[in-house]
Amino acid sequence: MGTDDPVLAVMLRALTNLIHTWGYDDAEVGKDPIGLLFYPIINIYNTKDANDTTGAANAQQDEGEVVGMLIMFLHWRSLFINILPDTAKGIDAVLTNTCGDVMSYRIIGSHATYLGNGDLHDPKYDHLEQSVSVVEAFNALLEAGTQYPGVPLSNNNW
Repeated sequence: MGTDDPVLAVMLRALTNLIHTWGYDDAEVGKDPIGLLFYPIINIYNTKDANDTTGAANAQQDEGEVVGMLIMFLHWRSLFINILPDTAKGIDAVLTNTCGDVMSYRIIGSHATYLGNGDLHDPKYDHLEQSVSVVEAFNALLEAGTQYPGVPLSNNNW
């Protein structure tokens, strides 16, 4: 895989190296979907009122500015490996996003297999469907008091 864009070339090399660390060889590269997530690094700091001589914590939070970007490769299949005991008969996971992309995985025991694009689960199990929004689950953790000093996730980005 080649490119004339130097930034893309570095990203492709990094992705290939990352996939190799997951134990896949070159023949397997590109067979599973890989997500590319961008998350802003924002310079947010608290300022103290310079006229306050009492030492009180009258800080105001600055809105901040984007000073960088965290770029993360997400190998979807790796999220499903070793999440069920080896004795589990398995489940099908169907992932969707707000762009209309749909992909399916079968998880049997500690192994996960990419089935392909689209909703490929067996419809006879429709009554067992469970749905979870990544954004809603993450923000629920925040509301429950989990420490996270960053920007809340937005459904507009998923």
